[in-house]
Amino acid sequence: MLERLYFIAIIPPLPLREEITRIKEYFADHHKSKHALRSPPHITLIPPFKYPEEQETLLELDLKKFAKNRRPFLQELNGFGAFPPRVIYIEPVNNPQLFKLHDELLIFMKEIDFLKEEDLLKENNRAYRPHLTVAHRDLNIDAFNKAWPDLKKRSFIQSFYVDSIFILKNRKGGWDIRAEINLTE
Repeated sequence: MLERLYFIAIIPPLPLREEITRIKEYFADHHKSKHALRSPPHITLIPPFKYPEEQETLLELDLKKFAKNRRPFLQELNGFGAFPPRVIYIEPVNNPQLFKLHDELLIFMKEIDFLKEEDLLKENNRAYRPHLTVAHRDLNIDAFNKAWPDLKKRSFIQSFYVDSIFILKNRKGGWDIRAEINLTE
């Protein structure tokens, strides 16, 4: 079986996605940091994992079961943050509903034998730091040191309803949206 890389995330609606992509393009044009453009703007829920491509429809069906009876919620974004010395991101406002969605998804993935107990423990022991990356990996330290002092003072205030989760699939050179799964009450 051919295994591909996938991850599960929240993706903002198109107008906000386009606005965040423009910020990523700024980093590509002014700081030669293009890596963040390889995926749509997103908040990761489950980081990249290998999965048989032939069974991706099963993954989608399982996530539809998870999404059933999950309530959409408002997620606010406020300002920029960083993981020095290379990562700059848009900061989601601390939201218990976002953390609950993440935690419940981890538990669900274990219940369907998608995650092993040791993987679940590893994820639970790792602090969940939701963020929307605008520059990383290929942002050199000098560029970070030039961009970050100005950017950390800038305002970026937006909000959107989280009413779906997404499966993203790796392709050569980036990530594509494989499926959108609606949260339903």
